[in-house]
Amino acid sequence: MDWVILTLLAAFAWAIVTVLDKFVSTREFKDFLLASTIASLIMAIILMFIPLFAGSPFKVSVSIVLIGILTGVIYRLATTFYLLSLKYGDASQVEPILDTQTLFVLVLSFLIFGESFHPIKYLGIIMAFAGAIILSAKKGANIFKFNKVLLFGFFAAFVYAIRNLLMKVATSQADVWTLLFWMGIGQGVIGWLFFLYHHPHMTTRKVLAVKHTLFISIFNTIAIISFTLALAKGSATLVSVVALSCGFFVFILATIFSKFYPKLWKEDLTIKTLARKLFAITMMVIGLIIVIV
Repeated sequence: MDWVILTLLAAFAWAIVTVLDKFVSTREFKDFLLASTIASLIMAIILMFIPLFAGSPFKVSVSIVLIGILTGVIYRLATTFYLLSLKYGDASQVEPILDTQTLFVLVLSFLIFGESFHPIKYLGIIMAFAGAIILSAKKGANIFKFNKVLLFGFFAAFVYAIRNLLMKVATSQADVWTLLFWMGIGQGVIGWLFFLYHHPHMTTRKVLAVKHTLFISIFNTIAIISFTLALAKGSATLVSVVALSCGFFVFILATIFSKFYPKLWKEDLTIKTLARKLFAITMMVIGLIIVIV
């Protein structure tokens, strides 16, 4: 069950990224395209540097090179649409929409790979997904009201699902480090294209945001490495389901920040809200246990 530990590590790292992204995007980086540009260039450098010590990125077929570059490109596109959706709504609206990537992976894996599971595991998938939606939902908010948040959020979720499947295909034919190198190339390409198009004027505040983005990108890179290693060892669908635990980790971190650093993060900590979230977490945990066992 190495893939479970790796996926949980990725989910925890992504939870840290989510919390830090919210702070940077609301206080320092309100330009979603600039944020995505800087993040892509930083991640590209890290991903291209690490595999040179752990793999042989140049001794692979052309198809693996193309898949790796394509995966890097669509990963950055998905993240850009995720940041764009945050521009029109808050994280509590966007996160449950992004969780639908699990359902996209489930359907596409069945249609493309013929992947199927015992009926009890489908029950676990439904419970984990429902728990993630309830955990992320904001009281009184119509999460799925058709608007720009829904449009960009669902598109990002679908593209993330495509990324997961491409990574699964590539890791079955090449080592993870080689794939990560070419993903870094793909991210670098799209990052420079964004930069040439955008030409942002860097203010002092944005320079500080760039430094914070560098820190965030380190955690994001840890997450993508762990997630890719998990995909190499487990089912794309089940790995995607366990990754829903990111919502649980976000809840824990958000609660801690709200309690001790309310000026940085304000979360509803009323008894009623905490009871609802505890119910959601219980549902998620039961669902994940069914999926993993």
